[in-house]
Amino acid sequence: MSENPPQTAPPDIEGLLTDLRPRLLNAALYETGGDGHLSEDLVQIAMERIFQKLSQPDSSVPNNLPAYGRRIIKNTIVSEYRRKKPPVVFVPNEEIPDRHSPSGTSALSIVDSAGDEILRMVSELPKRQREVIVHCVLMNIDPESVAEKLFIGVDSVHRYYRAAIKSLQKKMITSSEEVSA
Repeated sequence: MSENPPQTAPPDIEGLLTDLRPRLLNAALYETGGDGHLSEDLVQIAMERIFQKLSQPDSSVPNNLPAYGRRIIKNTIVSEYRRKKPPVVFVPNEEIPDRHSPSGTSALSIVDSAGDEILRMVSELPKRQREVIVHCVLMNIDPESVAEKLFIGVDSVHRYYRAAIKSLQKKMITSSEEVSA
């Protein structure tokens, strides 16, 4: 007579996933740079795959379930990037025309020198004014998001912005070179 191997009770899948969710959400938030919506989607994908793995009759619980979930999240991010990555087109230098201003100097060199002068002026601003100008003007982020990122009020962002613009205008007027933004 052959003996049947001892039957083990199926793991409490729902309990495992409930305990695992906050850890996966933290890992997903870290991997996405704090994007809550994308992190939620990644956690749902990871939990679905873990559930599928655990609900197979011949599978066992992986030794380190959080590490398994983090690996699923990382692989999903990489797969999505590869799927959505825009194609890169290389153009030989000969096909890019030189743009010259009427005076014979390169228009790009004029823009570069003016841009360098503006960046120098911005770098001389006080810390908070500089941060607000960089975020609002150079990175084109709305004041509400800047306030959230810098942990200050929206009114403070507007105040720093106005003070920085006033300071930059004074510097540009007193500058010996003509600089325009």
